[in-house]
Amino acid sequence: MPVIQMHDTVYNIVKTYPLVKDIMVELGFSKITKKVVLESVGRVMTLHKGLQMHHQDIAMVRTIFAKYNFTLEDNHE
Repeated sequence: MPVIQMHDTVYNIVKTYPLVKDIMVELGFSKITKKVVLESVGRVMTLHKGLQMHHQDIAMVRTIFAKYNFTLEDNHE
Protein backbone atom coordinates (compact mmCIF):
# COMPACT_ATOMS: atom_id res chain seq x y z
CA MET A 1 0.00 0.00 0.00
CA PRO A 2 1.61 3.31 -1.06
CA VAL A 3 2.24 5.81 1.74
CA ILE A 4 1.43 9.48 1.18
CA GLN A 5 2.94 12.12 3.45
CA MET A 6 0.27 14.65 4.39
CA HIS A 7 2.81 17.48 4.51
CA ASP A 8 3.93 16.92 0.93
CA THR A 9 2.54 19.28 -1.70
CA VAL A 10 -0.59 18.34 -3.61
CA TYR A 11 1.39 18.79 -6.83
CA ASN A 12 4.06 16.26 -5.80
CA ILE A 13 1.46 13.77 -4.56
CA VAL A 14 -0.61 13.96 -7.76
CA LYS A 15 2.51 13.77 -9.91
CA THR A 16 3.58 10.60 -8.10
CA TYR A 17 0.09 9.09 -7.78
CA PRO A 18 -2.26 10.50 -10.48
CA LEU A 19 -5.24 8.64 -8.97
CA VAL A 20 -5.04 11.01 -6.00
CA LYS A 21 -6.52 13.75 -8.21
CA ASP A 22 -9.75 11.72 -8.45
CA ILE A 23 -9.75 11.14 -4.69
CA MET A 24 -9.32 14.88 -4.09
CA VAL A 25 -12.28 15.61 -6.39
CA GLU A 26 -14.33 13.10 -4.39
CA LEU A 27 -13.40 15.09 -1.27
CA GLY A 28 -14.65 18.31 -2.83
CA PHE A 29 -11.45 19.75 -4.31
CA SER A 30 -12.94 20.20 -7.79
CA LYS A 31 -10.50 22.94 -8.84
CA ILE A 32 -7.61 20.48 -8.75
CA THR A 33 -8.73 19.24 -12.17
CA LYS A 34 -7.65 22.59 -13.66
CA LYS A 35 -4.03 22.27 -14.73
CA VAL A 36 -3.23 25.89 -13.86
CA VAL A 37 -4.49 25.41 -10.27
CA LEU A 38 -2.53 22.20 -9.80
CA GLU A 39 0.62 23.77 -11.28
CA SER A 40 0.40 26.92 -9.15
CA VAL A 41 -1.48 26.47 -5.89
CA GLY A 42 -0.72 22.74 -5.84
CA ARG A 43 3.01 23.48 -5.68
CA VAL A 44 2.68 25.35 -2.38
CA MET A 45 -0.40 23.76 -0.79
CA THR A 46 0.21 20.64 1.25
CA LEU A 47 -2.44 17.98 1.54
CA HIS A 48 -2.68 18.69 5.26
CA LYS A 49 -3.21 22.46 4.77
CA GLY A 50 -5.79 21.86 2.04
CA LEU A 51 -7.77 19.48 4.22
CA GLN A 52 -7.71 21.98 7.07
CA MET A 53 -8.86 24.82 4.79
CA HIS A 54 -11.80 22.70 3.60
CA HIS A 55 -12.62 21.60 7.18
CA GLN A 56 -12.19 17.93 6.30
CA ASP A 57 -12.16 15.31 9.06
CA ILE A 58 -8.74 13.65 8.87
CA ALA A 59 -10.06 10.25 10.05
CA MET A 60 -12.69 10.27 7.29
CA VAL A 61 -10.09 11.31 4.71
CA ARG A 62 -7.78 8.46 5.82
CA THR A 63 -10.69 6.03 5.33
CA ILE A 64 -11.35 7.31 1.80
CA PHE A 65 -7.67 7.09 0.85
CA ALA A 66 -7.55 3.55 2.33
CA LYS A 67 -10.46 2.61 0.07
CA TYR A 68 -8.09 3.35 -2.83
CA ASN A 69 -5.23 1.45 -1.14
CA PHE A 70 -3.30 4.51 0.06
CA THR A 71 -2.02 5.14 3.56
CA LEU A 72 -1.80 8.72 4.83
CA GLU A 73 1.03 9.56 7.20
CA ASP A 74 1.44 12.78 9.11
CA ASN A 75 5.18 13.12 9.51
CA HIS A 76 4.61 16.02 11.94
CA GLU A 77 2.57 14.06 14.49
